[in-house]
Amino acid sequence: MKGKKFLFLFLALLFPVVIFLFLKIFGKNEFEVAVLHQDGPINSPSSCGAVYQTPYSVADSLMKSIRGNGGDMLYVVYFDSTLQTALNRIAYEFQRDPVRPVRLVDEAGGLDLDYWRRCIFLMEGTASIVLLDSNGRIRGYYDGEKREEIDRLMVEAEIILGRY
Repeated sequence: MKGKKFLFLFLALLFPVVIFLFLKIFGKNEFEVAVLHQDGPINSPSSCGAVYQTPYSVADSLMKSIRGNGGDMLYVVYFDSTLQTALNRIAYEFQRDPVRPVRLVDEAGGLDLDYWRRCIFLMEGTASIVLLDSNGRIRGYYDGEKREEIDRLMVEAEIILGRY
């Protein structure tokens, strides 16, 4: 009887080790942040007066104003100066990575920020930050007033950069 108990105990301890080794050798841990607005119809406000094609990306002419001299980067686009604390966290975390915070401001009076929010970046609700890749594809929307949302933005940027 003691031999049976020892055998069952041995197998019970061996089973998780075998599963761990199997997953370690044959498993592949990859995460992916989806590109938004790639399939199906795009819901946009009727006040925009535009028809959007899928897959959607921000027009190259508009990306030039965001890019500046940047190349392959992630762009954290925001509109409100009250989000500076959150953007400082992001800038500090990604100071050696190709992540660039971009604040769109209406300095000359000719840039309609609400139009950019709703019609160019397709932002809805409380979203105040949008994450763009270098191809102008929208990777995520975030509420800059919430710490959890900024944490989510930072994790998703790390996944896109392959740093996880």
